[in-house]
Amino acid sequence: MEYQWAGWRWDTSTCSSRISAHTRPGGSSHVAVACGWAHSIALSRSGQVWVWGSNSHGQLGLPKDEVPFTSLPICLDLMNVVSVSAGLRHTAVATRDGRVYTWGQGHRGQLGHIDSEGQMVKLQPTPRVVDHMEGKVS
Repeated sequence: MEYQWAGWRWDTSTCSSRISAHTRPGGSSHVAVACGWAHSIALSRSGQVWVWGSNSHGQLGLPKDEVPFTSLPICLDLMNVVSVSAGLRHTAVATRDGRVYTWGQGHRGQLGHIDSEGQMVKLQPTPRVVDHMEGKVS
């Protein structure tokens, strides 16, 4: 079934693209939910991730200039996710293959990313693998 709202179109039968598949999680069975200061994330039994709320600091994992906030859940292009968590303005997920992805605001190092100059990444608006954690989470 297709829906339209405020210029967005979404199809409830798919979750193949971050923004174009602006979809509702109806029909999916959810196994975990986490809440940050003004955003939420849900994990479906099939390993899909849904986000909604404020994206003022990139905490939804979407370009904040394209999606500043949403009250309708958006499915991210992440597969085989097994756990989700949310902080004040950041989000983290772990996948079945041992990868950890984080995104959002990380002024205190909570994202776990270092830039090419060896400096802490303070803002990561889209999901990024935490390199030094790869394969260490199961």
